[in-house]
Amino acid sequence: MAGVVFTVSERCRGCGACVKACPEGAVTLQDSRSYVNSKKCKGCGTCILACRNKAKKMRFLMPAEAQIRSALRLIGRLDPE
Repeated sequence: MAGVVFTVSERCRGCGACVKACPEGAVTLQDSRSYVNSKKCKGCGTCILACRNKAKKMRFLMPAEAQIRSALRLIGRLDPE
């Protein structure tokens, strides 16, 4: 299952450890807060490990096929015919 990282802004202190740790260059500092570019992020989690303030979290993404199957199962439960 793939994922992307996001920043919990209340916890970010702008130290830049995550920026230095990211091998993809997906994390930047703006206005003393880190931001993750979801298009560049590969979900490796290196920035999560580098963050001492636990300001980084992983949002897991389901493959499209699994999302479709989940939707079809839900539809089947709502309308059994």
